Amino acid sequence: MKRLGMFVCAAALMATGAYAGGMMTKYDANKDGKITMQEAETAHAAKFAAMDLNKDGFIDASEAQKAKKERWDKMKERHADKADGKHDGKGMHGHKGGHGMMEKADANKDGKITKAEYDAVAMGKGAFEDKDFNKDGVIDKADWDAKRAACESGSMLCGPMAKMDENKDAKVSKAEFMGKPGAMFARLDTNKDGAIDQAEMAAAKAMKGHKHGPDGAPPAPPAQ
Repeated sequence: MKRLGMFVCAAALMATGAYAGGMMTKYDANKDGKITMQEAETAHAAKFAAMDLNKDGFIDASEAQKAKKERWDKMKERHADKADGKHDGKGMHGHKGGHGMMEKADANKDGKITKAEYDAVAMGKGAFEDKDFNKDGVIDKADWDAKRAACESGSMLCGPMAKMDENKDAKVSKAEFMGKPGAMFARLDTNKDGAIDQAEMAAAKAMKGHKHGPDGAPPAPPAQ
């Protein structure tokens, strides 16, 4: 049960996109300054219920996208003042999404990534075929834009939710949602006592702020 609880909390963090600063408020039900595995499991079950809008026992692509948009809208509101004057058209902190890989992998700078170019730099970033959205043998801006549009329209599961879809039926069951293992809880629980306390949360929040910049604002959500 302890192992399941750790896995559940890790999945919760990935699926909700929660960052360290807001986790304590969301998950610490008894307000004792730490998140236990039971609290994480309870909160994650509630998250599934909230995302399953039609109450059919699954989260489909449309429901996942609606939840993601709601999270992003709230995040933008939360960081509106901090991000004022810093927007450069690429997200709050210049996040380039898939186009960062374009610049890195496109060795001959022709605006397209061949399989050979991709394999030379990808190293665990997913199969070439998955990113060649229109299946024309190269990855280019059209592929990134088409996949972004499909994700934003809710016509396909993307990002962490797609990874939870173990049987690839284009929807996430409660069992898949609750059972997806991950490393985040273990990474935050640095003293390995089965709970995340204030000190561990502060350390995680500091690391998050370091990655995002001095104002701590998150980047724009990537094209998944």
